[in-house]
Amino acid sequence: SAVCFLPQSETIPRRALALIPSTSLAFCKLSCIRKAECQSVTFNLNRKMCALHGNAIDQVCAGVTIYTRLVKTINGCPQPAPADLTSNYSPDLALASAIFTPLLLRTSTTGICPNLPVEGEATARPYVV
Repeated sequence: SAVCFLPQSETIPRRALALIPSTSLAFCKLSCIRKAECQSVTFNLNRKMCALHGNAIDQVCAGVTIYTRLVKTINGCPQPAPADLTSNYSPDLALASAIFTPLLLRTSTTGICPNLPVEGEATARPYVV
């Protein structure tokens, strides 16, 4: 299943699942993918902060504010143009620290990358290098 995050402007308040210190939008999105109840994210680069959103809540906020959230979308993602394939690239810390020698890329040998299941999944997703 393909997962992408599409921008959506709205005024409806949402339940805050978590505020996570983050230096990249990519890490923010990955954090949302790992939580089944996460529906969208907002990311503030200046504050290096990521907010994970859940369901809409019935509270009314004083002074309606329009904000843009990135909605987690499954199987409805547009196909990127070839020039856009790396536009959302953020180095993966596990891969950035890896030594690119086939023998050393075996996680059983060096443990270069975390191999944890995404929340709600029975097994971990493999890294493909």
